[in-house]
Amino acid sequence: MKIGRNSPCLCGSGKKYKKCCLGKKDWDTLIRQPNFTQHLSLRGKNTFFLNGVAHLLGFDPAEPSIDWPVFKERVTPDHVAQIHQLVGEVWPSASDLERVLRDTDDLSGLYTGTYTPEAITRSATRHALYCDTILMFDPLMYPGSMRPEYDPILHPEKHVSQTIKCLYVWFSLSPLIHSGILKIIRSPADYDHALRWYSLKAEEDRVDRHPELKELMEHVVEVLPLRLDP
Repeated sequence: MKIGRNSPCLCGSGKKYKKCCLGKKDWDTLIRQPNFTQHLSLRGKNTFFLNGVAHLLGFDPAEPSIDWPVFKERVTPDHVAQIHQLVGEVWPSASDLERVLRDTDDLSGLYTGTYTPEAITRSATRHALYCDTILMFDPLMYPGSMRPEYDPILHPEKHVSQTIKCLYVWFSLSPLIHSGILKIIRSPADYDHALRWYSLKAEEDRVDRHPELKELMEHVVEVLPLRLDP
């Protein structure tokens, strides 16, 4: 396959090939390699994942709306394992995460609020007035960072409900993702176990110092599953 100069660049940036990867990456060759996801842009990784999950569950990625009861019924333990395998394929290493962040020359803000589509959409649209893009950590677990007994690939039957809730967030936000306003990334702690445990310990210490935070967190935990349930 030959890529035309005016064709959409295969890195998924949304730009024309001549204004993106032409002269920088040989996509005629890269597209045939099994690890080509390591050459995708940040937006490209997001859209590649959305399309992959849609095809896996038998939905048209271009469909503007999703029948959520049907979507929910189609997610089996086997799908949960395959979806999390896809997460690992899209985000293979810490160096790949560093690459896409380094190559992103937009002015970006990091979303750290409540993980409901409504809250994220409100925040993204408001802050898009001041930032080119909003970055958000992926709500799906990263299988390589989990203990074997909690690994969604090894024990997918334990993670069906949580996976459905996370995919609901993903697909509810797909218009923002395809437009490039919102970009979903992995946390650096997914690749660094010491950083993960340091972050968790710092969180616990902060809650111990500020008891009011625990009350607020418990309130969010009570409300969040109801608001995320498709």
